[in-house]
Amino acid sequence: MKKIISYLMIAVFTFTAVLAKASDINVDINNANNEMVTITVNNDNLREAISIMDVNGTVLYYTNNLPEGTVKNLDFSSVPDGQYFIKIETGNTTKAISIIKNLHDLNISAEKDLLLKPIFVKRNDNKVNVFYNNEQLATVSLNIYDNNGNLVQTISGNDLQFQKTLDFSKVPRGTYTITFVSPLLRQPCSTTFETK
Repeated sequence: MKKIISYLMIAVFTFTAVLAKASDINVDINNANNEMVTITVNNDNLREAISIMDVNGTVLYYTNNLPEGTVKNLDFSSVPDGQYFIKIETGNTTKAISIIKNLHDLNISAEKDLLLKPIFVKRNDNKVNVFYNNEQLATVSLNIYDNNGNLVQTISGNDLQFQKTLDFSKVPRGTYTITFVSPLLRQPCSTTFETK
């Protein structure tokens, strides 16, 4: 009986409400400490990457290849009030969960945003189409570099549907690198394009 009461007390003090689930990872606010977020990995086969970023894209925490049963308690008490993102990356998708810290309380957005990485479509007419579903309306950029690594052009935007057609028909022949940068993606996504 004493053991049951002990477990009930622990359950009461550490009660967590599951607010988001992505790829068998739970992200919870620990109600016993409102400045603590608990991440639990429920599936060993997924090998996700988890990061926490501020609104400017600065990575505050990163880990990957977490075995099943891993529980990470992330303490937000030392970060200033503001918006943060927990990103869970698997394969070609990224789940971003927005966290707002105000005074000593954390709030996780009710919406879980499934972000696909950008899609690059190379066309035969020296053009490349770039598509990105930008549900967070983050400012994203396309950087285009020549074969010497010199920046040729930057295109930025924060549209919900970020769609651009890059026309390489009037540039010198060569190989160009197109890099897509978003504060919600752990690292830039790149592709190369050779003009004809």
